[in-house]
Amino acid sequence: EDEKVVSLSPCMYVFKQAFCPIDSIEANWIADFPRIRSYSPALNYLSNINCAVLLQQWHIDAWVNSGSGDMWIEYRMGVDSIWTGLGLPRVEMSVWDRLELSSSYEKLTAASGSISKSEQKALAKVVRRAYYRKSLQWHPDRWAGLSEYAVAVQGAFELVNEAYETISNMLRIENKRVLSL
Repeated sequence: EDEKVVSLSPCMYVFKQAFCPIDSIEANWIADFPRIRSYSPALNYLSNINCAVLLQQWHIDAWVNSGSGDMWIEYRMGVDSIWTGLGLPRVEMSVWDRLELSSSYEKLTAASGSISKSEQKALAKVVRRAYYRKSLQWHPDRWAGLSEYAVAVQGAFELVNEAYETISNMLRIENKRVLSL
């Protein structure tokens, strides 16, 4: 196993336990896409101190407040998915789940009756938007300076592309079927 990965494993709490403080001003927490900001309270003081340096090695900005012991964290959207597996497109997911689309869309296209032309257009628009959002998150060019994540990002992007192509082909076939009636 990679020593860097093993050394960071005790610091995974930052992805599971960190949060946006309730009493903070929301404007302070709105990050530029695709960055995520979170906070780890002082009760994790020793872990915060030890993990701040380790997190920096993985392009996760972490600052420990020496007076209070709390830690502020900022990282690129997707880093938490790579480390925890939550939200990361996987092979075993349905094509709809890879684009984070509701299963109701899947049921709509799988229905034995045909869907109307307007429903097809609306569904195609939803699929394009979902693909655009996921491709912004996982496109390898957006991760160019973060070579540690290159393999995971490339795999996620390929799965997102495959999902989009599969759904688009299903919609094209359905469109041709409706037009031939």
